Amino acid sequence: PPPFPSLPTSLSSLPAALAMTASLTANAIIALNSGEVELRPLLQVLDVKQIGTGQSVQERYRLVLSDGNYVQQAMLATQLNEYVKSGEVQKGSIVKLTEYICNTVQQRK
Repeated sequence: PPPFPSLPTSLSSLPAALAMTASLTANAIIALNSGEVELRPLLQVLDVKQIGTGQSVQERYRLVLSDGNYVQQAMLATQLNEYVKSGEVQKGSIVKLTEYICNTVQQRK
């Protein structure tokens, strides 16, 4: 299946020692896009890109997240930008989604 964009509104980054032993939540991307709202998956950040810096007052970050089987594009809520700016969330990080909203964008979830 193709990747689908979603919107994490809250996440937590795991300490490096814990991240090394953490298991990604297999097939979480499928579950999230099927409407699962109770899941708190562990996902790996494959990419982080700053977007919309032209006319936008607020900087935004797009993440590519993986559950080990599938990938998902995601827009980070602006109140969580500090995680990226501080380096706490970067390419290779393991994160736990604690709040998220899955939206349809360009006729894809």
